[in-house]
Amino acid sequence: MRTPAIQASALAVWFLMGCGPHVGGEAASPPDDLSETVTETAVRLMPDGSMRFESRSLSRAEAQAQVAWREGTDLPPQGPRALGIDTLCRLSSLWLYDEPLNRGNRLCILREPNALVDSVNLTQVPYNGTSTWAYKVRSFYSGDDKGSLGFCASGTCDPAWTWSFGVQQQVREMPLANTAHIDTATLRMSISNP
Repeated sequence: MRTPAIQASALAVWFLMGCGPHVGGEAASPPDDLSETVTETAVRLMPDGSMRFESRSLSRAEAQAQVAWREGTDLPPQGPRALGIDTLCRLSSLWLYDEPLNRGNRLCILREPNALVDSVNLTQVPYNGTSTWAYKVRSFYSGDDKGSLGFCASGTCDPAWTWSFGVQQQVREMPLANTAHIDTATLRMSISNP
């Protein structure tokens, strides 16, 4: 027979381990192993209509420092390099993540000035050398362009599976039902951009 003190202790441990109910708008997630590596991939939409890809590995600690930098916390006046932050991504680009809470592997999509292309078919973007970024987006942070994530496999995007976003908007967790249908990212140049 359990006593109330044992039950309360067990319940406290259960909550501390992250097994309690989801509260406060953010998903419960286990603590990251900050030494584990993740991949950062940048896609640049070029003026000639081509796309350029670049990837590198970085620690979760460095990736989390970059998110803090983007959110405007811990940013010295000298800029990100003063913190030792080196990223393929720019603040103006769309940052997509394969985990909730802007964690995990990151794909950045940046439209260079005068780019002729405004969308990226995620089925054509490599993901960790084993598959593609299609159906992997779990959270994102938009850049200087408005846009949408959607299901466009047939060439026409299905409005039932389109997730629109504004400038510098953060979505910390996308429902799995949406993630299962995202295969395209589209950027629409914002009015404030040249």
